[in-house]
Amino acid sequence: MHERFATLSRSALAAVVATLLLLAPGLAAAIEVEPPSIRNLSDAQIASLKKGETIRSMDTNMPFRGEVNGLIHAPVEELAAILRDYPKQTQWAPSMAEMRLIRREGEFDILGGVTDLPWPVPDRTWNMRAWVGYKTVSGRRSWVNLFKYVPGSGNMNESAGYWVVSALPDDPTWTYCRYVLYGDPGIPLPDFVIRWASRTTLPAIMSSLRKQHAKVYGTRPAAPAPAPASAPQ
Repeated sequence: MHERFATLSRSALAAVVATLLLLAPGLAAAIEVEPPSIRNLSDAQIASLKKGETIRSMDTNMPFRGEVNGLIHAPVEELAAILRDYPKQTQWAPSMAEMRLIRREGEFDILGGVTDLPWPVPDRTWNMRAWVGYKTVSGRRSWVNLFKYVPGSGNMNESAGYWVVSALPDDPTWTYCRYVLYGDPGIPLPDFVIRWASRTTLPAIMSSLRKQHAKVYGTRPAAPAPAPASAPQ
């Protein structure tokens, strides 16, 4: 067993971190999550995001904070429907082995799930309390998913974060998506492993959502470029 643990590959470590980035179990007190917001984007950043790039950050101090921002050529309503189709998240969300709606409590969804982890880390079981709906974020009408771990519901202690999905004001055929996650993994992992995994895991969340949209709704052609302005007479 000790030899097997010693040969745990970098990819396996990355899979552990991938799961922690999505459903971070914790040993700390309740996590304070900032109100959802929309990142200000420059023209250069918008052009880069339209090519499939992402803007991401990872704070490895505990509790850690992971964030990824992207643009997807799809309507807000269609992306929101995918994010709220809980059972089908196993088809695209990294490491998601099970996801189900347990019940609705007023305006909240109570979710249950299992996250698949590579040996030797046990799979994680959890319930989440999620609010989903439309609200004004940074002055823009946006679809929001606020989620928080239900204490004592599984074999983890704390996790919280949000999704913001909002049409790009100057080009509403594109939708801005932001995913923010706070947590404390509760297991020792070197900073370099977390940084290495976050370079692949955070972008994968956005690219997987993009691929799932294409699978469900088809791929939309890019908008035609505007015609060149006529020369003055």
